Amino acid sequence: MSGPNDPLTRRDYLISACAMLNEFLNPRLVKAAIQAAAAKVGIFDVSEIVGAPSPVEEEEPKEEKAKKERKSRGPSAYNVYMSYFSDYTSHYGHNPAILKLKADNPGAKLMQLAGAYMKTLPGGGKDVIKSIKDFMDAQGDQVLDSAQVIKRYEEAHPNRGIGDLLGLQAYPQYKTDPAQIKAQAAEARRLAQTGTPLTGARTAVTTTTTANGVDHDMEEQEAVNPSTVAKPEKAQKDKKRKKDEETDEEEEERKSKKERKEEKAERKKDKEEKKDKEEKKEKKKDKEEKKDKKEKDKKKDKEEKKEKKDKEEKKEKKKDKKKDKEEEKSGKKKDKKKDK
Repeated sequence: MSGPNDPLTRRDYLISACAMLNEFLNPRLVKAAIQAAAAKVGIFDVSEIVGAPSPVEEEEPKEEKAKKERKSRGPSAYNVYMSYFSDYTSHYGHNPAILKLKADNPGAKLMQLAGAYMKTLPGGGKDVIKSIKDFMDAQGDQVLDSAQVIKRYEEAHPNRGIGDLLGLQAYPQYKTDPAQIKAQAAEARRLAQTGTPLTGARTAVTTTTTANGVDHDMEEQEAVNPSTVAKPEKAQKDKKRKKDEETDEEEEERKSKKERKEEKAERKKDKEEKKDKEEKKEKKKDKEEKKDKKEKDKKKDKEEKKEKKDKEEKKEKKKDKKKDKEEEKSGKKKDKKKDK
């Protein structure tokens, strides 16, 4: 360790930085960053620098687990959508889009209608669900029900609420009586099952709310004189109603799992496409490099051949010149002999 007046060594600096950052940041993240920095400057024994894990670091996984448990008790983004859709169809049932949806899906239950409407949105409504989910994540550890999430979202986005995202505007001309809408829904489902209109009886509609704040319609048909209704029949209807509720919840859970599976598959596909792209790019680069090398080699061979040819031609010319000189010299000698 250096003295108080000596300049800090790299190790001393990292020890000081680690101690200071641990006061304000997540110790695990600090540890990873300091280890990376130490490796970069050539310090490999970092035990003295980062030290032993702090109590905060050891307890953090428990906190993360508790946070996840708190979140799991709240509704999902799709639950919030379901709650909003249920409330909207009850109070603004004259919306042409909702009327068309019901006409195209006679006898469909609320969850089926909500699923069918979601499919009509751009991208299958993924952007809407993501927007709601991001907002819910931003609320931190608070456990809110669907109604609270909707209220807070509307307050945070006064110019573009959930209704605007879904294309379900609350215009006065779309207003309806919720009780009447629920009675009509019950009758439509009964008609879809039996094919005959209801006579001599009234349809009382009740609403139950799940733990996640999603409303489900349930019809209970009673004869004009309640005493004429057999108890076994009522028990059978109660049993059927309970089964329908469980089926709706299971369907919602399946849908959530399916969405997660689709997102995972999409991410995998994107990753594979990116990998293929990079491989193609590398292959193209290799091909171009090989082509350039081939052309360079070809050019080099051509130049070497030309150079060799030029050398041979020069050699031949030199040889011919020498021969001519010798012949010329020989001719002169002969002429001298003749003169003599």
